[in-house]
Amino acid sequence: SEYFLFYNNLINDKKLIKTMKDCRYKGVFVMHPSHMENVIDFVENDTFEIVRGFADYQSIFKECKLLVSDYSSVPFDFAYMHKPVIYSQFDKETFFGKHLYSEGYFKYERDGFGPVTHAYEETLDTIIKYIENDCVIEKKYDQRILKFYKYHDKKNCERVYNEIKKL
Repeated sequence: SEYFLFYNNLINDKKLIKTMKDCRYKGVFVMHPSHMENVIDFVENDTFEIVRGFADYQSIFKECKLLVSDYSSVPFDFAYMHKPVIYSQFDKETFFGKHLYSEGYFKYERDGFGPVTHAYEETLDTIIKYIENDCVIEKKYDQRILKFYKYHDKKNCERVYNEIKKL
């Protein structure tokens, strides 16, 4: 598939692997659980680990410095931690044309928590740029995160508990 070719090429790209090794980075490739049966097709290397079963997203998010995603809701959780996100949307026409999912209020270019890329080389160059900059989030995206989330403290559970008590 177009998805397989894109991501398998990306995680095995010599330029990306060299940059990651030079900057002492490792990568983790995690597929959506509904596509896990296809994970056997992807080629692992000594720079990228491929998660081939249950993914502990909480641990992965804590350890990782950069997220590359597509149309998933996963970047909402990652961005909440003020970590950079890249939206790789090389297959936008296919995705919105052949899936039940339709575009909603959230416009990635306008509202997203990181740059949106539409081609392989653009995605590759953007990832490398972030790695070479030690994955520092760009100010404009950090501002979007601050504006999007009302609270930036560690009291979400307390707020939920208090609202439940009011019921």
